[in-house]
Amino acid sequence: DLLLKMHQLHPHISLSVLATTFDAMSTLLTNGIIDVGLAGIHQTEALTFAQTYMQNDHIFYVEKLFTDPMVCVMEKSHPLSIHDTLTVEQIATQKQTIYGNDASYISSIGALHISTNAKVHQQFMKNANTICSMPYHAYLSLYPQDDFIYRPIADAEPITTYFICNHTTKAENPELYQAFINIVTSITQEKNTN
Repeated sequence: DLLLKMHQLHPHISLSVLATTFDAMSTLLTNGIIDVGLAGIHQTEALTFAQTYMQNDHIFYVEKLFTDPMVCVMEKSHPLSIHDTLTVEQIATQKQTIYGNDASYISSIGALHISTNAKVHQQFMKNANTICSMPYHAYLSLYPQDDFIYRPIADAEPITTYFICNHTTKAENPELYQAFINIVTSITQEKNTN
């Protein structure tokens, strides 16, 4: 949604998306290889993140965009679907795939697969009866089909999404960066009302 709306409002801008870890994104931003980044940070990491990256003298300009609850996605026929909400303990006993790009989660919870490819997750859910935890807005974007449902994870840490860019890059074209933030905010509000 973000890329399409940016293209519609600013067709002269070329857009490219790279899903990577925060450390890799930080290096790419610092070296001017990418212009902007979006980072999803767990609530317990947010304070450290804010202290490290949101100080005035830091190389990055950072703006908090929104906070997202975590949900568990599954096929409608999955046994956990009978619950209105789930807990971390309930989902820990299930076969899982992980939506993300940090492979360390595979060994920590024994996940079968990790990626940001929704089609692969859907195949695992259908053929291996797995579940997948992800931020609510990711679910809204990736699972419009009726085959899959979500359940809130009551005790899971929410994810806060931040817009990040280099101060120098932002200063070169502040209107464009404000437009980017406005588009992300409008898409988020639109999804929340639907």
